[in-house]
Amino acid sequence: MSSKADPATPAPALTDEAATMVAAAEELVKWAATQKVKGLDFSVDSLGRLDELLERLARSKDPITIKTRLGCAAYLGEVMVRRLGGTWGAGEHYGEVLPPGTDAGGGEEVEGLARPTEMVERRLATRAALKDQVLELEKAWAPAEPAAERAEEEPASEESTPTPEQIEAAAKAAEEREAAKRAAAEGAPAESGPTPEQIEAAAKAAEEAEAERLEADRKGEAERLEAEKKAEAERLEAEKKAEAEKAEAERLEAERAEAERLEAEKKAEAEKAEAERLAAEKAEAERLEAEKAEAEKAEAERLAAEKAEAERLAAEKAEAERLEEEKKAEAERLEAEKAEAERLEAEKKAAAMMQQAAEAFVGPAKANGAAWLDYSPASVMLLDELVSAWWAPTPEKGTYESMIPAMGAYVGEVLVREAGGRWIRDPGEGYAIDLNGRVVFPMKQIAGRFELGASQSIGRFYSEASGGAPAAAEAPQPEKGKKRRFFLRRG
Repeated sequence: MSSKADPATPAPALTDEAATMVAAAEELVKWAATQKVKGLDFSVDSLGRLDELLERLARSKDPITIKTRLGCAAYLGEVMVRRLGGTWGAGEHYGEVLPPGTDAGGGEEVEGLARPTEMVERRLATRAALKDQVLELEKAWAPAEPAAERAEEEPASEESTPTPEQIEAAAKAAEEREAAKRAAAEGAPAESGPTPEQIEAAAKAAEEAEAERLEADRKGEAERLEAEKKAEAERLEAEKKAEAEKAEAERLEAERAEAERLEAEKKAEAEKAEAERLAAEKAEAERLEAEKAEAEKAEAERLAAEKAEAERLAAEKAEAERLEEEKKAEAERLEAEKAEAERLEAEKKAAAMMQQAAEAFVGPAKANGAAWLDYSPASVMLLDELVSAWWAPTPEKGTYESMIPAMGAYVGEVLVREAGGRWIRDPGEGYAIDLNGRVVFPMKQIAGRFELGASQSIGRFYSEASGGAPAAAEAPQPEKGKKRRFFLRRG
C-alpha cells in the first residue's frame, strides 16, 4: 500500500448520505487549517496529522465538540473510501464504511464493517493511532492471493532460461544432425549399409553442428558473464561513491564538531574573562559602597542632630501657629454663622417675594379663565398652551415683559413645592431655584418662551429640572377669535 497522497481511483456517483459525510470531511479540513494543521490530503500518512490535532484538542481545557468529533470521523472514513476502496454505507449502515465489493444499501450483516466514529473515540480513550487502526483494517480487507497466481508472478531464475541465440543454435544443430542421418540412409546400398565416405561425412556434419552448438553456448555464457561483470562494476562504483560520500560527510561532521569545540572554548574563555571583570567591578563597587555607607552614616547622624533641633523649634512654632489657627478658626466660624444667618434671611425674603409674585400671576390669570393654576406640575405643563392662546407667536415688546417675573415665580414655586427646590439669589443672574446643588433659572426660561417661541418649552424645562414628565391636564381655551391680555405691575 502506498502511503503517499496518490490520486485516488475515481469514485462512483455519491448518494446523499455519502455526500453528507464527504462534505463533513472537507469542512474538517478547512477548520483544521485555521488551527495551523496542514497537509490533510486524505492520504493514510495524513492520519498522523489528524492524530496530532486530536491530541492537541484533548489537552485543551475545553471539551471537544460533537461537530469536531463527527468531522474527524468523516475524514477518517473518507481516507478508507479513497485509499482502501471502501464505500460509505446507507440506511442502517449510515456513517459506516463497508469493505470493497459490499452493497452500500444492504440491510444484512456485513463482515469487516468499519465504524470511523468508534475509531476516533478509541483514539481519544486509548491513544490508539488512527493510521495503525487503518493499516489493520487494510489487512483484514485484503483478499487471499491464490498460490497459482503467485507462482506465475515469480520470475524464472537466470540460469535455467536459455537465451534466444542459444535456442536458435541448438535447433539448427539438431536439424543438421537429422539431415545428415537422412542423407546417409538414402545413399547407402540396400545390402551392404553406408559407405565409409557417407559415414565420415555424417560424422563431420555432426561434429560441425556440435561445434556450432558449443560456440553458441560459449557466446551466451560470455554475454552473461559480461552482464554480471558490468553489474558488479556498477555495484562497486555505487559502493565506492557511497563510501566517498560517507567519508565526506564524516569529514564535514568532524570539521563541524571541531569548529563547535573551538567556538565553545572561545566562548568559555570569554565568559571566564567577563566573569573575572564583573567580579573585580563588584568588589570595587562594594568597597565604594562601604565608604559611601560610612559617609552616609556620619551625615545621617549630623542631620539627625540638626533635625532634632529643627523639630524642637518647629514644635514651638507649630504650637504658636496652632493657637493662632484656633483663634482664626473661631473667628471664621462666627463669621460663617453670621453669613449663613444672613443667607437664610435673604432666601426667606426672596421666597416670600417670589410667592407674592406667583400669586400676583395666579389671581389675574384665574380671573381670565386659567382656573387650573393650582401649583401642580400638570399646571406648569399647560403654560405653553396659555402663552400660545393669549399671545401672538412673536408678541410685541411691552405686551409681555411684566409676565416674565410673575410666570417665572409661578414655575419656581411649583419646583419648590413639588421638586424640593429652594429660592436663591444668584449674584449675576438674579432669582433662581437650587435643586440639591443644581441651579435653574425660571425667569430666563419664561423670557426665552416669549422671545423665541414654542421651541423654548416651559413644560420641557420643568420636566428636565424636576427629573420627571407629569401628564398635563387639558386647559380651557379662550373664546374663538378673542385673545386675552392682562399685565401685571411690578410690586
